[in-house]
Amino acid sequence: MQIKKGADLRFLRQEVSKWLLNVEAVFSWHLPAAYQFVITSGADGKHKTGSKHYKNLAVDIRIWWMDKKIQSYADQAQKELILADLGKLLPEADFDLVWHAGSHLHMEYDP
Repeated sequence: MQIKKGADLRFLRQEVSKWLLNVEAVFSWHLPAAYQFVITSGADGKHKTGSKHYKNLAVDIRIWWMDKKIQSYADQAQKELILADLGKLLPEADFDLVWHAGSHLHMEYDP
């Protein structure tokens, strides 16, 4: 697991942090070896008003990787499999998962 330089996870709540290794495992099952699990944002950056990021209850996870100097993205089939497995893993009523076009997966704790 990597954390992007500048991503602020210092006060990430346990409700989110305790699931991150399992979420990383799901990504590694479905994506190529070139993929590295990178958390790109916590409480830092610009997010919409009222975002769970500012309450330390959300992270963004990179969904692209570099393969032979070519940037690749998770395709729709991979995204569906990842979401299905994350749905089995995470307490469904407590987490929202949102794909943001081509760039990242937003994961928030929202009971």
